[in-house]
Amino acid sequence: MNPLKLPINVPKLGFWRHYKHEPAGPTNNYTYEVVGIGVNTEDDCPHEHRITVLYRPLYNSELVEASKKSGNNFHWSRPLDNWMGDVDKGDYKGPRFIPVTDSGTITDLHWLSQRMYP
Repeated sequence: MNPLKLPINVPKLGFWRHYKHEPAGPTNNYTYEVVGIGVNTEDDCPHEHRITVLYRPLYNSELVEASKKSGNNFHWSRPLDNWMGDVDKGDYKGPRFIPVTDSGTITDLHWLSQRMYP
């Protein structure tokens, strides 16, 4: 196995918005909670995909429903370089995910997260 170089630029735990977030829509549309950073330990995993971001949606999705039905706390995972990367799609060019920094919104999202993932 190649030695793993730990990245310096990782997302902070907390709430993030995908570039598709619609500010005029519900506060939780395309909004996610980063709950950890993971490492894929398989030798055949490409190096750039070995560090992953563990997160969960803060809107109703199949993941939320599966979590509730199973009693487990499922998370989504995305390679770090993809999470921290930029996109160039049509009329948008910029970061794929942006941290939520407004304290009132963070309070609302924290409340929502506790209810969605007890």
